[in-house]
Amino acid sequence: MQSERLSYRLFEIDDVDKQSENIKKDIEEIWQIDQDPEVMRYLTGGKITSREDLHQIFLPRIRSYTNVGKGYGMWRVALKDTDECIGEIIARPMYFFSQAPHFHDIELGWRFTRKYWGKGYAYEAAKRIMDRLVQRQEVTQFTAIADTNNIASISIMKKLGMRFVEHRIHSDPLGETEVDVYRVCKSVFNT
Repeated sequence: MQSERLSYRLFEIDDVDKQSENIKKDIEEIWQIDQDPEVMRYLTGGKITSREDLHQIFLPRIRSYTNVGKGYGMWRVALKDTDECIGEIIARPMYFFSQAPHFHDIELGWRFTRKYWGKGYAYEAAKRIMDRLVQRQEVTQFTAIADTNNIASISIMKKLGMRFVEHRIHSDPLGETEVDVYRVCKSVFNT
């Protein structure tokens, strides 16, 4: 799957025990992105991801919602010309880690290497993933959440056509965070 400047594929982490070269490479790329405190600023307060947390917490979380057939998972985003991994887009049912996930509402999130910020890559990638997933009949909307102070992410949400829904406390197994919620319905989504 490609867009104008980027290529995409789901990270290969579903069978981490096999430790193929592709899986090792994908895990390393995920970990590398999380090593910049500025990248992690609005996700963990700037705390970088340790290898132990990656293997004990984050990879099992990603595996739990990955579904290749539905397009759920963590999408690797790379420069089309060089295949350099520059970021990732998550796509999973909203409230996935609750008792009542919303399979019609796809939560999108993104994280990019800092040297690629401000170039429109996050928007291009999120839009391409939305274009692909909107074709699924059960998908009726897309939602994204961001720390209220994360103006760059909120700007991307607005550019994607999302509108402010609410300010609330977002809870999941990793903790609680004050966030702004933005959403766009399939009926108004322009593909």
